[in-house]
Amino acid sequence: MTSEAFMRLLLCALDDVDRVFDHRDVAEWPPGSLTTAERLGLVRPASGGLTAVCPHCEEAHVEVVGKRAGPDGVDRLWIYCPEDLRVEVTPEMCRGWQVHPHGFAAAVAGALALTPAPVAIVSDRLWRLGRIPWQGKTREVLLARRLQDPDAASVAAHVGAGGRSVVLVPHHVPDDRIWQGRVPATISLSRIASFVEGQFVLDGAALVSLVAEADEVAEQRSLLPLDQAVVDWEKTQVWGAGGYYGRV
Repeated sequence: MTSEAFMRLLLCALDDVDRVFDHRDVAEWPPGSLTTAERLGLVRPASGGLTAVCPHCEEAHVEVVGKRAGPDGVDRLWIYCPEDLRVEVTPEMCRGWQVHPHGFAAAVAGALALTPAPVAIVSDRLWRLGRIPWQGKTREVLLARRLQDPDAASVAAHVGAGGRSVVLVPHHVPDDRIWQGRVPATISLSRIASFVEGQFVLDGAALVSLVAEADEVAEQRSLLPLDQAVVDWEKTQVWGAGGYYGRV
């Protein structure tokens, strides 16, 4: 796995719900990447109960870990397996890792040289990172995650209706319909984030270009008559028997 693929993996997990990486996942990461990600605050030990993946079964089922005293009186760790009934596991096999949402918010703010620390507006979903200079003024920058969830509109409502904010999302750019009023410049971190010499960095030039492009689209849309804007928006969507699929 390359460092680019590892960054994308973490950002996709940040847009997911409680995804846990086990020891077999971590073994596929680039050497030293777990240490780097933990140092940067991007990942943390999983907060759930002790579980482990069965090392014997191809379907890799995950089971709750139990303890049982061995013949020498030392506790052994084991899981239930439908094939082998009881399988012993090691402490290393029981460790899990999750992305750290607030740690990511702090890392993004740091990469943009924004101070003070990020402020959570909606717990674990939306943060105010600070303001960046823009064409002689400033613009607020926010980080939002899981904007593809059913409750995304309620999270997006905290951004405001002016459309002047820059909203950074981990990977999935949401449907424009979640926003109230003018659509803000919404930029996927997957397009601008990377690891460079063990640090989390953002491509500033790419960010400026993407925000300017998003502003231009929003401006053109605001100049269209309402009916025409709806028609043009619908032309960019993909629909199927199951409903909305995404944008062209």
